[in-house]
Amino acid sequence: MWFDIAVVETIRNAVPTRLAVVLLLISFLGSVYVIVPVVAAAVVSNVRWRTSELDTWPGIVIGGYGLFVSLKPLFSVHRPPVDPPFTRETLPLWLEPLYGLGVGFGSASFPSGHALAATVFWGLVVLELPIATRRKRALVGGAVVALVCLSRVALGVHYPGDVVAGVGLGLLYLGVVHRLRALAADPVRLTLLVGGALAAGGFLSGRYVDAAILLAAATVAGTGHWLRVRSGTSPRASRSDGGSDSNSSL
Repeated sequence: MWFDIAVVETIRNAVPTRLAVVLLLISFLGSVYVIVPVVAAAVVSNVRWRTSELDTWPGIVIGGYGLFVSLKPLFSVHRPPVDPPFTRETLPLWLEPLYGLGVGFGSASFPSGHALAATVFWGLVVLELPIATRRKRALVGGAVVALVCLSRVALGVHYPGDVVAGVGLGLLYLGVVHRLRALAADPVRLTLLVGGALAAGGFLSGRYVDAAILLAAATVAGTGHWLRVRSGTSPRASRSDGGSDSNSSL
């Protein structure tokens, strides 16, 4: 079941073409093209919110990407030999560029990078974004992760086992780094070091370009944090127990 081509084909065939196009758009909620700009915006907005947890998001997210970049080549599971539920030509002209970004992958299938990244990022949103209540954030975050996972299977680019493993690894990683961060005297530095170490694993697994990009991102994030500390605009590092007040609302 978990790695059965017939299951992927059944799910793909059950999704109407128009809904499949919607799922293509939803899949980007677990994509670097959405997550990176939102994380950057959260860090910039933290000048107003001034919560030390948000400053650790870049390192945590970089580590999440580093995790699957390092692991995918080790498992070398091929993607399902299943065509997407639509072709590039069936999309409106303004959506055609998203086709390759959403389904045009040649990398290994296991674990799902979209599922892992979505779990890490939306898990941080649930735990720490100082907007609405944690219960409301959990409902939204859980729904988004579930839809991203469904989209990857319905689009024919992942087996169910890929997305389940992605979510499981994302939760495990988030739990471990969350605990380590709570014990660190300098949480931002700690998360950037963890993220950089996992990203460097890409050099060992053969994903050289991805590893280099992630390490460059960690360097930029670290430099930005250092500059904010020097200017006095960064929140003072603190030992966190897991994020904002569950009843906070802005």
